[in-house]
Amino acid sequence: MRTQTMKKITCIFIFAMFLLTACSGGAKEEPTPTVDNASIIATSIAQTMQVMAETQTAQVTPTLAGTATSAVVPTITPATTSAGLPTATVQTVSLPTNCLIAGLASETIPDGTIVAKGATFTKTWSITNGGTCTWNTGYKMVFQSGDLLGATSESVALTQNVAPGTMTNVSIKMTAPSTDGWYTGNWQLQTDGGVNVGNFTVSIYVGVATAAPFSVTSVTYPSSISNLTCDGSTSNPIPIYITTDAAGTVTYNLYDINGYSAGKLNGEKPFTSAGSQTIYYNMVFPVPGADKLVDVDIQVYIDTPNHQDFYLKELDGKCK
Repeated sequence: MRTQTMKKITCIFIFAMFLLTACSGGAKEEPTPTVDNASIIATSIAQTMQVMAETQTAQVTPTLAGTATSAVVPTITPATTSAGLPTATVQTVSLPTNCLIAGLASETIPDGTIVAKGATFTKTWSITNGGTCTWNTGYKMVFQSGDLLGATSESVALTQNVAPGTMTNVSIKMTAPSTDGWYTGNWQLQTDGGVNVGNFTVSIYVGVATAAPFSVTSVTYPSSISNLTCDGSTSNPIPIYITTDAAGTVTYNLYDINGYSAGKLNGEKPFTSAGSQTIYYNMVFPVPGADKLVDVDIQVYIDTPNHQDFYLKELDGKCK
């Protein structure tokens, strides 16, 4: 198409030049206003180009660049999330009225105790079941917030069932930080169903101390005992082992839980250093049955320094 157009322009140009040459070779007449030959040629060419452009426009309709086309854009439909998916169910815990009530009877390392840097200590809470439901060994003391204080676990399970109106001890070994200051950890009793009850704290000040904290860390007795005189009147000395973590004087009260022995025994035991010492509690046992076994159940209350009860109830004594 462009080649044909150029040919037409060339022909028009030659024809115009021929006309001008012919006109200039005729007889000379009166002077007329001078017309620029180049302007005439340019005008003629321009008019011819305009006519050709209009003709081409009528024949070809150009496509404008960038014009939006009618291509179909795919539509993405969100998947229905509820199809085939299980509905979350919120599990509720239904408990009887006053079922869960936990109180603090006593504790070791009372809040505000000064502890030396890096010193290890045993925090023991004596907690009472003031509710109407029995606690089982699925219950546990769980860490909630604050400072863990080197505890090896964030939960400590109960070691025995705790009936309403009774209490149990929960002990956790901890370590004081190496930097001076106040440190507090918050713990709660948690049921086997995940319900938290009570608030129990350990709050210490780490600083200069002349000695490690003094406390009774355990009270135990033999795992077995035999050759007891069981006649309802003879006293049998039962050994009890008291262990402390530092020097000091321990004061205590001993009770015969089953009432075989008369009254309680009060006493004290000095410790020159950390360690264990033995005291004796004289118990009277009734005439046994055919199996010759008797219950050796003792309640030990450590007045100083713990203000804490220890229950010794795992031993069956063997009579002669």
